[in-house]
Amino acid sequence: MTFDEQDNHTELIMRMVFPSFAELEKAVKKYGAIDGAKSTMGLLEEQLTEI
Repeated sequence: MTFDEQDNHTELIMRMVFPSFAELEKAVKKYGAIDGAKSTMGLLEEQLTEI
């Protein structure tokens, strides 16, 4: 994860690296990686808006 200040907001870039496309597919299908990342970002947004 990287945070970059852009004018009046912060840009968040999140990257995950997998050893193969098959491992990426497994993380998405078996563990719900995309939905999990979206949920995590939603929780982060809630915390930051309370500050």
